Amino acid sequence: MQRNSRYFPEIDLQEMINQCLQAARDRGTGVAMRELREIMGQRMG
Repeated sequence: MQRNSRYFPEIDLQEMINQCLQAARDRGTGVAMRELREIMGQRMG
């Protein structure tokens, strides 16, 4: 798996996926998805 996307080169995909999976395990999938959307919004906006 590539660490960076050609569409989002500034984002470390491996780290983002790891954080999202950990959040899903710790706090549930709904919270993990909400946090992922917030992070993506901050980095893209």
